[in-house]
Amino acid sequence: MQLLLNYFISKRSRLCSTTVSRYTGKEMKWFGIRPILILLVLLHGCGTEQETRCFPGRVSTTIAEGTNATMITADYQYDGDRPDRIIFSNFQTHFFAYNSDGRIRSVARKNVQNFQNLASVYTYSDGEVVRSDEYRIRLDRFTQENTDTLHTGYRLFEYEGGKVTEEMVFDIDPVSGAAVPALFKTYTYDAAGNMTAYICLDEVEGDTIEASEYIYDSQRHPYSDLGLVFEGATHVNNVLRRTDLLTGEVFNHQVIYTPTGYPEQINVKQESYLVEVIRIDYTCR
Repeated sequence: MQLLLNYFISKRSRLCSTTVSRYTGKEMKWFGIRPILILLVLLHGCGTEQETRCFPGRVSTTIAEGTNATMITADYQYDGDRPDRIIFSNFQTHFFAYNSDGRIRSVARKNVQNFQNLASVYTYSDGEVVRSDEYRIRLDRFTQENTDTLHTGYRLFEYEGGKVTEEMVFDIDPVSGAAVPALFKTYTYDAAGNMTAYICLDEVEGDTIEASEYIYDSQRHPYSDLGLVFEGATHVNNVLRRTDLLTGEVFNHQVIYTPTGYPEQINVKQESYLVEVIRIDYTCR
């Protein structure tokens, strides 16, 4: 028993940085504690360290435009661990509202420059978003409050294995009020849940208007803990390469990581040209 106890103590000491191997059976008996009880306490007390969770605080995106560059910052504000709003430097603010079960009910994208509020309202079935109704809301130029609301369309989602595989986009005809098919999108995934391919078809003309393939790393995505609704991108791992299947253009993502394994900076290159730089600052707990 003493040899077995000493073995576990030495193992647990190295893992938990707690040196208790100096205690002998005699000393344990002096404390009135049986060796087997000490063993159980050691195994339970040290346990495994909790994984660090990080949430974006500020995301800065610099986009190259010829010889010039434009930078847009996004500041994330939270209610506990849930996103409450995102304040952008280009006159936009995104507001999140939640159902009683904690799922996102709607996202309102308010732009005080063009006096519009674009809102998505989600409908759930068995915990999955099956419909998103889209609204365009005019803002009062003085108070910035919502005024006229127009239902512009909706999106329907089909799932397989908990992942969106098809998305059907409908526009509302402003004259007749009828829903008109506009776009049809398909998505495929790898075993980890990353979207590996995306195709978008024009339902009116029948043309493919977007098509891309993706390759990922194995590190955590900046938004992996935010519980965001799927909007054409997954938040499991980070993109390393995107290939535009229509033009053949390849965009390589050079990812620089924090010590906790999250992306700190992403440099997006097309061939040798740097086209975008994304920098993420985090709050970790």
